[in-house]
Amino acid sequence: MGRVANKTTSISSDGQVPRSLHLSASAAKNSLLAPVMDAVLAATGGDESGVLALYLLHERAIGAASEFSPYLAVLPTAAELDVPILWSVDIIIYKYPYISIYIYILYINIYLSIYLYLFMFGLTLDIYVYK
Repeated sequence: MGRVANKTTSISSDGQVPRSLHLSASAAKNSLLAPVMDAVLAATGGDESGVLALYLLHERAIGAASEFSPYLAVLPTAAELDVPILWSVDIIIYKYPYISIYIYILYINIYLSIYLYLFMFGLTLDIYVYK
């Protein structure tokens, strides 16, 4: 893990980055995100990773005006990451063809669940084919 600092930042002789340059929940509390911090913490069950993710997105949206822009510039983009959670359905099916069967079964289960729910209340699920 490397250290990132801009040219106006002085790093102490022990090589530590100053706390003012840490992306942390306490730094987010002192930003424009302060009003929504409690809501994010409540939504994540007190887990600060949601706050940090929101703070990171906020600082990235600010762009060059952000004091963290030198750090954010070296982070990989979503396109550079090969993480399954970021894959589209097409990529998943291409890399793992057998998963397409699971996806089709999932769609069929969802469709049948909706159909049975409507049937219980005497409603029908009409399928229209437009030409």
